[in-house]
Amino acid sequence: MKIVAIDPEPAELLRLTDTIRRIRDNASVESFGDPLAAVKFVYGNHVDEIYSVLDMKRMNGFQVAMLLLSKYPGIRFRFVVDRLSECTEELCSIAAGIVLRPVSRETLMQAQDNRHLPG
Repeated sequence: MKIVAIDPEPAELLRLTDTIRRIRDNASVESFGDPLAAVKFVYGNHVDEIYSVLDMKRMNGFQVAMLLLSKYPGIRFRFVVDRLSECTEELCSIAAGIVLRPVSRETLMQAQDNRHLPG
């Protein structure tokens, strides 16, 4: 399984990638602080899942998702948020899961089970 993690904050990106690696020990995890670099990577590689924060300067997580899902509809997006109130209905309609910060084993497991998605 190939996973991409996107977060412009280096400490948060490290926490996210380390936590994913601990939970998904058979996965290959690529991390990016720049969402455009992540998009370029996905265009050249098979990716199964993307964990992305929403609030980024050059391109937000929702824009990344819409761009990549239009070309690769099978990618599962899990958004990393500070508050569940950031999750609009439109966002939740494309999300495979929502990860609450601070990222931990528990919040990642909840996102895999879709426990934070309405409905």
